[in-house]
Amino acid sequence: MSHKDYKAVIKPFLSEKRYRHSLAVAEEAVHLAKNMGRMRRKPIQREFCTTS
Repeated sequence: MSHKDYKAVIKPFLSEKRYRHSLAVAEEAVHLAKNMGRMRRKPIQREFCTTS
């Protein structure tokens, strides 16, 4: 399913306010996931590592 398909499926079940909120939450989740992926690729700095 594409994003348009999902939007078409959920829209009839939600108020306009809840629908816009749901889209914003989904967009932010993608944004955070991309940022977390970038952060994980950075090397661990030794001074912050407590297991060594």
